[in-house]
Amino acid sequence: MIDWLFDFLYPPRCPGCGQAVHASGEWCRDCYEAVAEIREITGCPGRFVQHVWTLSHYDKGMKQLLHDVKFNKKKERSRGAAPFLHSFYYATATWQWLPDYVIPIPVSEKKRELRGYNQVDILFKPYMSRFRQRDLGKWHWLEALVKVDSTRPMWGLTKRERQLNTKGAFLPIAAVKRSHILNGKSVLLLDDIYTTGATVSEAAEVLAAMGADSVNVLTLASGR
Repeated sequence: MIDWLFDFLYPPRCPGCGQAVHASGEWCRDCYEAVAEIREITGCPGRFVQHVWTLSHYDKGMKQLLHDVKFNKKKERSRGAAPFLHSFYYATATWQWLPDYVIPIPVSEKKRELRGYNQVDILFKPYMSRFRQRDLGKWHWLEALVKVDSTRPMWGLTKRERQLNTKGAFLPIAAVKRSHILNGKSVLLLDDIYTTGATVSEAAEVLAAMGADSVNVLTLASGR
């Protein structure tokens, strides 16, 4: 009912070109095919990340969608992630590896207050429960990390500057660390964009120290 009313009040448009589509979050075929590609990024950062997968190219409609969600407070545009996550959902049907826990990269409290949300949460969380329904005992959503406020914005930084900027940027949530819930478990670390890998590398190191047996990464988009 709520989704129907939202679509009635705000007729759905393709996130790429703006033309009318049937439902909120849907893309026209041309715009979707222009950016969609499930692929593994080679050259994993650091020694604690096994694999990095991304679902689209950080370009055209996807670039504008993520910019609107992160910087223009257009939370509703996060629905445009749905087709990419549906494709990933079907791709995992043949996987031999599935995560016990999915853990979002957090934002600092300052950014959360400014935006009103963590963009990674709203992009991924609505769909993870569907994954869990298919594979019982897997895909548990877990907030396990906190982001230190002292880091600089990442845009415009070189690869080396990004590595230095993210050093010590994440801390374990104390209650999660004390619970030892990640001991021997497989983790899928979620982020919106993959650039140099500095962010996920630093977060993965903290998760490994919390006992995670393996850490893989999934991002909605990447410029690589």
